[in-house]
Amino acid sequence: MMIKKSHPVRYLILILVALSLACSLPGLFRRGEQPGGTQEVSLPPTSAPAQPLPTPQPLPPAIVESDPPPGAELPLEGLITLYFNQPMRRETVEAALSLQPALAGQFDWKDDATLVFQPSQPMIPESEITFTLNTSARAANGLALMQPVNLQYRTAGYLRLTQALPEPGAYDVDPTSAILVAFNRPIVPLGGDPASQPVAFSIDPTPQGRAEWLNTSTYAFYPDPPLEGGRTYTVRMNQELRSLDGSPLESEDEPLRPANEWSFITASPKVVAVSPAADLGSIGLDSTFVITFNQAMDPLSVEANFGLLQGGKVNVVGKVSWNDRYTQMSFTPDNLLERDNRYVLRLNQQAQARGGTPLDATLVQ
Repeated sequence: MMIKKSHPVRYLILILVALSLACSLPGLFRRGEQPGGTQEVSLPPTSAPAQPLPTPQPLPPAIVESDPPPGAELPLEGLITLYFNQPMRRETVEAALSLQPALAGQFDWKDDATLVFQPSQPMIPESEITFTLNTSARAANGLALMQPVNLQYRTAGYLRLTQALPEPGAYDVDPTSAILVAFNRPIVPLGGDPASQPVAFSIDPTPQGRAEWLNTSTYAFYPDPPLEGGRTYTVRMNQELRSLDGSPLESEDEPLRPANEWSFITASPKVVAVSPAADLGSIGLDSTFVITFNQAMDPLSVEANFGLLQGGKVNVVGKVSWNDRYTQMSFTPDNLLERDNRYVLRLNQQAQARGGTPLDATLVQ
């Protein structure tokens, strides 16, 4: 038998075919490995390069706040506080600050950015005042104020009397009436110690009684015993009074406003009614006699000068009583009056009111 010599060639062809098929099958290679033995490499995503931040520039100085704020009412002895946006060179600020009108004062730095100005003396009431800080003021960084700063204020007004009772020039004033004044500004604090509070006024002649502040701006005096009847009293305000914000009492009087000194006249004690009336002609045998006065009377004085006379000569015995205000006295005879007899009621002028003033006239009827 003849043996062909082409077998080795066939085997070589089969091997090459097998290798070719293997190269076309990706599953035959490891993950990340490319045909031919190369390895995949994963690169991080690229980003833009960081931009450099600009260097902060120093700021010029500025006033960011003031206490009180501009346009507010300025207490006459109050403080003015300036707040800056950064630390300042203190000496440049003090040299750059001026007041119009000129006013001496002291500087007190709470820190390098907070300046307090304290006036050396009270400012003039109801006046305009301007604080000016010019451009020579410098911050600690060396920069100057960019433009002048003007802060305008109006100082607190005068302390004024807004009400007075009894009213100036009043007459026939009830002697038991309180004397009262009210002001336009608070003078005493709420809940203050009464012993340390000022007296609002004096009275001439000086009566006895008690005084108190009803609130921060209202003062009252209560006479006890009552004022004398038919007497002129003059009230003079305390010129040393000051409001809580330092305002002094205005000395000049204005129309339609109570003056700082005024007078009034109390009513003279008098009888305003008698019962039974004298024109009745006849009265009951069990009558009680009642005398009404225009003000509180001194009961001992009145009783000592009172009499009910039978036939105009003999005193009738009886009992006397008074109402709570001592403005009305009642006399009740112990026995019935006699028929067809004449009775005279008499009260002498020496009978006095509680303030010590006698009656304006003797009563006889």
